[in-house]
Amino acid sequence: MNSETRSHPIVRAARGGVLSCKGWDQEAALRMLMNSLDPEVAERPEEMIACGTDSKPVADWASYLAIAAALKTLENDQTLVVRSGGAAGLMRTTSGAARVLISGDTSAAGWMYVGTQGALPETHESFRAAAQRHFGGELGGRLVVSAGMAGLGGAQGLAAQMNGAAFLGIDADPARIKRRVKGGYCDVMVSSLDEALRILKNAVRQRAARSVGLLGNAADVMTELAERGVVPDLLTDRTAAHDPLFGYWPQGMSLIEAAEMRRSNPDEARRRSLDSIAAQVRAMIAMQKLGAIVLDFGSGIFERAREAGVAELNFSPERGAARDDGRAPMRWIALSGEAADIERIDSLVMEMFPGDENLGRFMGLAQKHVRTQGLPARVCEMRRADCGGFALSVNDLVGRGELQGPIVVGRDFVDCGAGGAAAGEPVLAAGARVASAPAQATLQAAGGAAWAMIPERAVLEGAQPRMARAIVADGARETSARIESAMSR
Repeated sequence: MNSETRSHPIVRAARGGVLSCKGWDQEAALRMLMNSLDPEVAERPEEMIACGTDSKPVADWASYLAIAAALKTLENDQTLVVRSGGAAGLMRTTSGAARVLISGDTSAAGWMYVGTQGALPETHESFRAAAQRHFGGELGGRLVVSAGMAGLGGAQGLAAQMNGAAFLGIDADPARIKRRVKGGYCDVMVSSLDEALRILKNAVRQRAARSVGLLGNAADVMTELAERGVVPDLLTDRTAAHDPLFGYWPQGMSLIEAAEMRRSNPDEARRRSLDSIAAQVRAMIAMQKLGAIVLDFGSGIFERAREAGVAELNFSPERGAARDDGRAPMRWIALSGEAADIERIDSLVMEMFPGDENLGRFMGLAQKHVRTQGLPARVCEMRRADCGGFALSVNDLVGRGELQGPIVVGRDFVDCGAGGAAAGEPVLAAGARVASAPAQATLQAAGGAAWAMIPERAVLEGAQPRMARAIVADGARETSARIESAMSR
């Protein structure tokens, strides 16, 4: 860790109704940026990493300070352009345009990252879909096994329990497991496979929902499970195997030894990780042959195993992502910092969509099990056709004074980007002017949003793919038109 990351203060978003910016759109963007770096939310805040191996809301501490300063002076007819995690300039726009346009792969959900909760709805629905396909609709009395308990993978334990299952999660980093236990996403941490299996065997017999985080190397543990003939009902992986250098721990090495090899000999470190990935996947194949259902959450582990020469990988793992095409990931965050605001909106959801059984079931479980990380928030899967009306109703609640402050309502296409800032890429002064046809086209696509994030390649090429977008429900009448525009795309 360098002196820069050691010296910066703890970042925590402001709460309440006092503005430090010239409007709520700018204030919300600043608070959400800060919330993404809150130690309660970010996986490695000292390195400015929100989740994944290198997903940052900003490139570095200097970029954070420049963006924060720009937001505090940003006028209500200006747009701040953020590229690859740094302030790239300002454009004179209109009051109805997005106040911030983010491009690049450093988004951490377009500054809407709210911690492990962000991955919970999709993970929960994936397990539930598997239960419906293979186990008569229930996971009670079933064993789910997976590796990887970082930000996104950390949701698996609670998601499995919400479906009634017994869950074994494996991770080589004790800090990750401890974080999940502290946050309520895992019941207990153990260091012995025998102890883990004893706990889970009892849970399966009693049909009790239980989760255990086992400290160990995923390849070692999976191999031992296969050798013992342990057959999980569901078997998956949510390590960051797509990035074998930084996202996977090689066998036979401590965390410190692996980190040193990454610095001193990255080619060898990557090779050893690929060998370990191959060992894990071979073990998964062995357990599948014994009857385990394999889910693919898109961690990249099967692709990396092929790269490592796993020739016997001649099957197509069942996809874990089971999101209905008619649904969109939605989140709402209380800028007041008051959990009561989220509780009131939860009630609104139940009032508005009583016929949506899936949504109602998940909301009830989330209210019971999900703890607050940073600013109070809720994440769910909502029918796209319902998103606009829901956001309008939230704005109405704020306008009627039923909530204690504005609410950020966001739609995102990914919860946390996998990439980091481009090393050495120049960052322009925050006061610089940027004018380009692609940027202007993207602003039009983001119409109505307070801020929006789009992959950088799309901005450079002038394309208009799905983007993460946030609106700020502040109770104003004019906000309603912006909500209809932002949430209807």
